[in-house]
Amino acid sequence: MAGPGVTSAISIDMADPQHRAELGQAGRVREHPLEVGLAGRRDHNGFSWLTALSFAFLTFNSGLAIFHSGADAWSVAFVAASYVDLVLLFVCLRCFEATDRSPTRSKLKACVWVLTTLLAIMFSYKVAAVMPLAVAVIVWAMAATAVVGGYYAFFRRRWW
Repeated sequence: MAGPGVTSAISIDMADPQHRAELGQAGRVREHPLEVGLAGRRDHNGFSWLTALSFAFLTFNSGLAIFHSGADAWSVAFVAASYVDLVLLFVCLRCFEATDRSPTRSKLKACVWVLTTLLAIMFSYKVAAVMPLAVAVIVWAMAATAVVGGYYAFFRRRWW
């Protein structure tokens, strides 16, 4: 509650019909995901320095892993495929968050699930290859649970 002489931001927003339509729960204005940076500040061009730094770190580590893999073509392919999958996953997630309910959103949801499933399978394969049989079975069971749970959460539940 605002005291005498203090104007409440909520009362100003509520007075404007355009802002009243944008109000979410608890009286706060919902902001477009591309306009809000990770630090909670408005980012009008959809660019966040933290995101750029994270992708630079991912790129540097992927390049370093490829450099240290030597002439092992399978290791290079694994790192490159993982890198491309992660970049595509983040792009699809960003588009998914910015899209309203539409057929495009459903397609993006399917893309997110497929890319996540691919990552789970790829990393489970790499981890299970160096583990004893009992642990490998547990790793694959956990991956299968994550894939099935992701499918259920994305396509069977209606909370998006």
